[in-house]
Amino acid sequence: MKKITFLLSLISLLSITGLNQTYGFSIVRHPTNSDRYEAAKSLNITSIIQLSAKQFSELTGKKMNMWDKVSFSIIKIKMKHDLKKNSNLTLNDYYDNGPKKRWGTVTWILVILLALLIIPILVIFSLGP
Repeated sequence: MKKITFLLSLISLLSITGLNQTYGFSIVRHPTNSDRYEAAKSLNITSIIQLSAKQFSELTGKKMNMWDKVSFSIIKIKMKHDLKKNSNLTLNDYYDNGPKKRWGTVTWILVILLALLIIPILVIFSLGP
């Protein structure tokens, strides 16, 4: 009796889930502040460095959360270093050329760990029997 009840409930469950059809949709929203965004792209790096996160969010028309503000301050520091090489850089030129790729902290840690693993092995084999 338990097997029949289980089979009937399984069959009814499968028939119900087989009939359930849903369709997904999405709403496309176009940016309303495109003029502000274009104006922000043509700014000089020197004027961006002087802006605060709040002023930059007012300029672009987008509200910045905490992580955006932190990343904005980090990018400002990187822009200061790149500004020393070219003082007439605009924001658009800066991102077209791309910020310099440097080895990150994780890469350096991996290189050091690899060296710490290989050096003792080389020392052990060089001593020999």
